[in-house]
Amino acid sequence: MSTDLRDIIRKNAFTHSVKKDIFDLNGQKIEIRQFGVGILEDLREQAKTDSELGFLSIIESCYVPGTDIKVFDITDIEGMKKCPAGGWVTKVITKIGELIGGTDTAKKS
Repeated sequence: MSTDLRDIIRKNAFTHSVKKDIFDLNGQKIEIRQFGVGILEDLREQAKTDSELGFLSIIESCYVPGTDIKVFDITDIEGMKKCPAGGWVTKVITKIGELIGGTDTAKKS
């Protein structure tokens, strides 16, 4: 394999666009963004449980549409825990899983 071809392959491997989706959170639109493998690794290291991984994933991936302003922060986890199972928290976690390549939000392994 020539060095030129190798360079082209490497350039294509590291060129990407972030997948995004708009989600209706009780009548208000939020933007859910795909995050990178390194961030997923960091979140897995921080999380003590699968649920906490889901909450941290929400914090990392939810933005005010069209901006770089994150909707949630670490202080919102307690509020998320009080939300009904099957509600918006569960749906956003499912959407994040779809965006990062799975149907289940990146369970800890």
